[in-house]
Amino acid sequence: HFDHGDSKGKCPVVTGTPNPIPVPDPIIEICHKNSDGTKSTINIKSSEWISHFDHGDSKGKCPVIEKKIDICHYPPGNISNPQRIQIPESAWPAHQAHGDTQGDCPTIDPVIEICHKNPDGTKSTINIKSSEWINHFDHGDSKGKCPVVEKKIDICHYPPGNKNNPQNININESAWPAHQKHGDSKGKCPNIKINKIAPATGTKVTPSKGGVIIAPTKEVKVNE
Repeated sequence: HFDHGDSKGKCPVVTGTPNPIPVPDPIIEICHKNSDGTKSTINIKSSEWISHFDHGDSKGKCPVIEKKIDICHYPPGNISNPQRIQIPESAWPAHQAHGDTQGDCPTIDPVIEICHKNPDGTKSTINIKSSEWINHFDHGDSKGKCPVVEKKIDICHYPPGNKNNPQNININESAWPAHQKHGDSKGKCPNIKINKIAPATGTKVTPSKGGVIIAPTKEVKVNE
């Protein structure tokens, strides 16, 4: 009906009658689009509606557009990763309660753990700021803890079943209790004198046809 020219309310009384009735022009509430792009709820006469409609106004109150604010949000369980977000102003108390702050997030330089190569060639696990990582990376450091390098010790190992053949070996310190149980000792093996067989005095040693030395029949044990 509006599209073809009808209007709300009673029809006005045609003028020229003995007692003309004034034409009613009720006040209506509309959402008016301002020149700066904002909107305002205003009251106008019904007769003014068509011109407001033509430039995009709508009947009724303007929808409430809540003010937004910028905050620095610290996600629960991940507070080392703050994020700048925008929220309705009415949501601020809840964010404030769990530690968020208004405005930009501060510049954060988190601490990281790296395996640092020392000047003497050893390695140590240290903590540095993230901004310092590139310098450490350039001289060979790596992220994370250094691998555990177990201490080694020297022992004198007596092979089971062959105790007369002790051997100097290097083992992990954690393996020492097992070696100790079967008679090994820490440190280098002592100098052990062993018996060897030597030809008897005045005997001759002649090679066999195959070039192998034939030992004399008499054996003499000597200590070296």
